[in-house]
Amino acid sequence: LGGKIGIIVALDEECVRQGGSDSMFVYKVKVVHEMSSRMVNDRHHSAGIFSIRHSADTIEYTADEFMERNSDQMTHDLVNLGCQCSNTIIKEQFSKVDKLSLAVSGARKSTKDTVLSKFRSELNKFIAAIDKTQTHYICCIRPNGESKPLAVGQKETLMQLRAIGAVAATKLNKESYPQNMSTCDFLKR
Repeated sequence: LGGKIGIIVALDEECVRQGGSDSMFVYKVKVVHEMSSRMVNDRHHSAGIFSIRHSADTIEYTADEFMERNSDQMTHDLVNLGCQCSNTIIKEQFSKVDKLSLAVSGARKSTKDTVLSKFRSELNKFIAAIDKTQTHYICCIRPNGESKPLAVGQKETLMQLRAIGAVAATKLNKESYPQNMSTCDFLKR
């Protein structure tokens, strides 16, 4: 669901496209990713809802106001208020924003700085920084939902271990290096 026509790219394209809408974004995501095993094709979903199978669980997304939240633009009222401020520094900065928005409003920008495009850029920089390091992971497992000491919820714990791949890694290790050591011998070592 990532890549060239991933969800982030689809939302950015829909924000830049004149007449773009939340329902059109959801339609585009469903059509482009209908063959993906991660996309849930549920006929009962309304036009603004889609679901994705993540590693831990399936999550349903409601795309109401996705476009508005992704646009990252200040409201006209806020800019006007800033331009009327008695503080000269704030007034000067908001006047620059107002002039810039007037210049851009006449000609629609082809590449709009949206929340997701900024996030994607930051994420790419972060991944590039991580790729340069030797990564070690520490994973915390929450033993129970009530945060009670000495209580372990077996289903919750197993679900978390499966989500991080620990169960699969243990099975693979057992198949690769079978050990017939008894518990007593193990404890003696």
